[in-house]
Amino acid sequence: TRKICLNMRDKILSGTFTGPLSQQLIDSPQQTNTELYANIMLFLFAGHDTTGHTLTWLLYELCKNPHYKQRLIQEIDEYWLKHNEESYETLNELPFMTQCITETLRLWPALANGTYRELERDEQIHGINNEMITLEKGTYVQIINWTRHRNPELWQEPNKFNPDREFISSEIWDHKGFGYYNLESDRFSPFTYGPRNCLGKNFSHMEMRLILLNLFKNHDFTLSEKQSLTVDDPKYMGVNTFTLGPADIHGGLIGMYMNIHLRKSKI
Repeated sequence: TRKICLNMRDKILSGTFTGPLSQQLIDSPQQTNTELYANIMLFLFAGHDTTGHTLTWLLYELCKNPHYKQRLIQEIDEYWLKHNEESYETLNELPFMTQCITETLRLWPALANGTYRELERDEQIHGINNEMITLEKGTYVQIINWTRHRNPELWQEPNKFNPDREFISSEIWDHKGFGYYNLESDRFSPFTYGPRNCLGKNFSHMEMRLILLNLFKNHDFTLSEKQSLTVDDPKYMGVNTFTLGPADIHGGLIGMYMNIHLRKSKI
């Protein structure tokens, strides 16, 4: 990965790559080589595993819960009956898809460990036995998504995939199907918080909807025979390699095994 990015950096700086993204990457005269390298990493790779893993976990949960899968397929079929092609302006016509994606981001957060933040001022928190503890300015803290997103004090039946659960408005774009701002609450932050939330969140949401619209347009999915054995296994929690992916049941690191079926009624 580093070799690819360094090669791209050199080509951008030499003028070999002259497209609009390349120009944006080197537009700032104060930008250092390190910043350029970091920006290339961000644009090329930051959204690859996160979006891919989220879609994989969503397909897994839909196969485990075929009644939800059929509801999503019906919504997708109705979408294609009204539209010949996808468009950004019509993605808000997929409210159940949004519920499925939101629930997947809760249950299987791509960044299970969350992110680090440096405190800008002294903070007091409740510690063991409710004792007040002072965290000094400059302390690095970690907001862990996995434990909050599955906390039974914050969610009913937290380990159950339930797209119909009662998300509050700030967690699901006020139930309007698709929005343009970061989804967050005290208990839910798949794209982190505030001004440093995920740069690619809108692209990721758009990308997932486009992929799902086309995956289910003519096809259906079921889990392979061996993969289906993980459905009731409480120990099957995925593999956290910075991003949370499905554990490979055939001995590799990451993988999900499914059967693809051509649907009987094609639109």
